[in-house]
Amino acid sequence: MSRYSSLSEALVANQRIEDKGITFITGPQEEKVVSYKQLYERALSYLHHLQQSGMEPGQKLIYQIDDNESFVYMFWACILGGFIPVPLTVGTNDEHKLKMFRIWSLIEEPYLVTARSIYRMLENFSKRNGLAEDIAAIGKRTLFLDDMSQSGPEGIIHPTGLDDLAFIQFSSGSTGDPKGVMLTHGNVLSNANALNTGCRTLPDDRLLNWMPLTHDMGLIALHITPLVDAYNQYMMPTLLFIRNPVLWMKKANEHKITILASPNFGYKYFLDYFKPEYGEGWDLSHVRFICNGAEPISADVCHRFLDIMNAYGLRKSAMLPVYGLAEGTVCVTLSSLEDEFVTVSVEREAFNVGEQVKLVSDPHSPSALHFVEVGAPLQDCDIRICDENNRQLPEEHLGYIQIKGKNVTSGYYKNQEATDKAMAGDGWLHTGDTGFMTGGRLVVAGRLKDIIFVNGKNYYPHDIEKVAEGVEGVELGKVAVCGVQNQETNKDDIVMFVFHLGELDTFVKVAAELKQHIGRGMGLEVHEVIPVKSIPRSTSGKVQRYKLRDSYQAGEYARVLEELGAMAQAQTQQREISLPTNEIEEKLLQICSGVLETEGIGMDDSFFDHGGTSIQINQIYAQVDVVYPNIVTVTDMFTYPSIAKLAQFIAKSVSATALDSVVLQSLPLSPDYYGNGEGALLSEKKVVYQYAVEQAMLTQLSRIAQEQGIEQTDIYLTLYIYMIAEMSGSSQVSVPSLLNGDGVIVPVDVALAGISSLTDLMQRVQGQRRNNGNAGIPAAQLSRVKPAKGEYDCIPVFYRKHLLDDAIDPFRTFDLALATSERHDRIYFDFNQKRMNGARMKAWFNRYVKLLKGFVETYK
Repeated sequence: MSRYSSLSEALVANQRIEDKGITFITGPQEEKVVSYKQLYERALSYLHHLQQSGMEPGQKLIYQIDDNESFVYMFWACILGGFIPVPLTVGTNDEHKLKMFRIWSLIEEPYLVTARSIYRMLENFSKRNGLAEDIAAIGKRTLFLDDMSQSGPEGIIHPTGLDDLAFIQFSSGSTGDPKGVMLTHGNVLSNANALNTGCRTLPDDRLLNWMPLTHDMGLIALHITPLVDAYNQYMMPTLLFIRNPVLWMKKANEHKITILASPNFGYKYFLDYFKPEYGEGWDLSHVRFICNGAEPISADVCHRFLDIMNAYGLRKSAMLPVYGLAEGTVCVTLSSLEDEFVTVSVEREAFNVGEQVKLVSDPHSPSALHFVEVGAPLQDCDIRICDENNRQLPEEHLGYIQIKGKNVTSGYYKNQEATDKAMAGDGWLHTGDTGFMTGGRLVVAGRLKDIIFVNGKNYYPHDIEKVAEGVEGVELGKVAVCGVQNQETNKDDIVMFVFHLGELDTFVKVAAELKQHIGRGMGLEVHEVIPVKSIPRSTSGKVQRYKLRDSYQAGEYARVLEELGAMAQAQTQQREISLPTNEIEEKLLQICSGVLETEGIGMDDSFFDHGGTSIQINQIYAQVDVVYPNIVTVTDMFTYPSIAKLAQFIAKSVSATALDSVVLQSLPLSPDYYGNGEGALLSEKKVVYQYAVEQAMLTQLSRIAQEQGIEQTDIYLTLYIYMIAEMSGSSQVSVPSLLNGDGVIVPVDVALAGISSLTDLMQRVQGQRRNNGNAGIPAAQLSRVKPAKGEYDCIPVFYRKHLLDDAIDPFRTFDLALATSERHDRIYFDFNQKRMNGARMKAWFNRYVKLLKGFVETYK
């Protein structure tokens, strides 16, 4: 039984803990420690912003947050305030983005919280997909993280109880018909306590997680659970793991982690990149256990991982297979902490629902199916195996898995039909999985819903089929998708069946376009595309995918696939592969050939033509970002999915910032602004002057920005431009500015003629800032710019301090530098001390602060 009456109470209980908390790992050497006390305080500050926005307890808040730290603060702010979080993955492809819009329309009058950069991405998507009205409605109820502070006034905690809705968990699956699992405070606390009890967690435990917080395993099992018992937790962004999987174990060694977790895919992915020299000096003996769940578990992968990591001290009994689902909060069963995991082999031919399974003594028998035991039910959760009529079956009988307990959801949000279908009566819930019990432990055999598992995520066939219909020649209802277990790779291969009555040679092009289309749209690799004369259906009209899958596994399509392969190869040999025409294409070809492990990539070939998956696209992006820093985003990889297109995009961006052609507008100042003076005494200080904005003023500035429809940054920049115009006497001012995470310093050019007030000037500044796009200078290449200026000319710059790398010296190029903190609560002013007069600069900054105060007071 929980010692807390709500999740809010669990966090409040930790408010004085300063020696334990969360370590946010953002790179091999980059980490930030936040104590549970700081988490509580920052969540209260975020709560203040939510309450100031007009949100009321019980209202839903959709998350589009790709930063773990901001996500955590916002999640607990909602919990403390009685708001209902709806965490959704930030989409890198169109299907993910479309899912957000569909869920928005499903939720009753929700709010959205995100960063401005992500919102702009959603805006662009909406314009391309006829969703202009939708984004307009969303924009009116969007809260921006950019405007929120981690410190300041605290919000008011709203009391909640065990039966109150805590949050809504949408699975990583269906886009077309997303179902939101409703979880109460009681559901989550029951499961968290059961996990801590079953795992016998200790006060000095240290848990490391790379799973996304939008996934129930990442959020509940690996974040909320350690918080409830107040032991240390460490978080890596999922993308960081994808780019550098070896860092996972490196950090486990470095921080003496005791608890690890990953889906089955993560262990194989890690091993694919691990080399013995990477682990030199590692000590993993402190790892008490490492959970394996969230997708089907491969015994071979587990054994291989444990065998290799045992050389570094990881115990053979450390692997802890588990089973769970969102409808059971997160976890349903847990294996023994002491014993090595158990593999169960059964006879393939005697494996039917309702019948007793036949255990096989020889695991090498060709007729054997192999499964991993996933443990016994957790406390407060019961499991039964039933036949088609919900009658309970004895042990070692294959049937349908049903669960019941304090951790089980009451149903799906605003979807009574799905809720009724899931409930088996008397509190029991259909999991949608088949399995059997042996010795009180569960063995999961398969899935009823044809869910396809790829890289730790589950995909629904009908979603892939719907995307496939966007290819010419693929008709509505004439395509079926199956997941087929690949024994060599231990993963599901996506096999697509397409209704086709024409000649085979005309189908080759359709198959190639389908693979490319699914790859670009969903980041998935389609293993085979097969033409069929008919799509089998039941009497009720439902597609019988299992029949197609069985025929494929029986080899019935081997001949047609061989013919298609020969035709595709012949066409490939006949076509002339386009070669690189410039340096950018040559570098991209080298990167893509290495990641995709293939030769013969033409410049116009789609990455997805060569089997590119979302993981490989991220790997290509990571290498491209090293060669061309701060130019390409992951989203751009999907938008420009060929070497030629990506090279053109990079070339355009580079040419827009061609450093030998950049002209920075300088402003003439009177000679008394120059000369060493006081500046010589301050040459060792990085920041010369700074001003901490009082909370009352910060609140007022936020209100002004909201009323004017601008960003708070625009206010600081406007006053800066006004002051520069005043000191130079110029009516045309250009201020290079670094204001977002793309790393490009862009000019803000403002003509002051006809401006009658500072508020008018703000509107003009905002318009100019937005119109300039990314035409500017990459901050990382700033040192290469050598601007021409006279003896008494100066060049100013304005930036948000957290966006400029500390290693970059702005005064190789600029003379005056005004910066604001990430949360707008501090202003910094520095200057080129080799040129500018320190006393005049100090007086100038004091004048700026006085102008800011006067503007806020006058605006009242």
